[in-house]
Amino acid sequence: MTCLKLILISFSLFAIFESCDHHGQRITISDGTNLTEMERRGDIQYSLDSTEIKSISNDGYISYRKNEKFFRAERDTNGTVYMEIYNNGKLVDLDSVSKAFLSGAIKDLAQRGMGRISKDSIN
Repeated sequence: MTCLKLILISFSLFAIFESCDHHGQRITISDGTNLTEMERRGDIQYSLDSTEIKSISNDGYISYRKNEKFFRAERDTNGTVYMEIYNNGKLVDLDSVSKAFLSGAIKDLAQRGMGRISKDSIN
């Protein structure tokens, strides 16, 4: 009977933990040469093809660092997703190099479960 109670308590705690998607998540990957860090808070939704961030919940954010390149996306007060991209600690414009980095980063984040794919069609 005690074992059954422990199983029920464990299952209940797991269900509560999984139902709350506003906790943070962090992944760090290093192969000795390259360092990739991903961090998120809140609900992050990607487009069906994982090429863009469709939405971020209130007080949510997502960040991605690969060696010297870094980006962070947040939601502004109007609900619009905005991003900043940095290279060696300096804010950079969205050029072809930073677009390629951003595209790869968003796909990597989506593939590693740092948010979810939106079921809505791409507009």
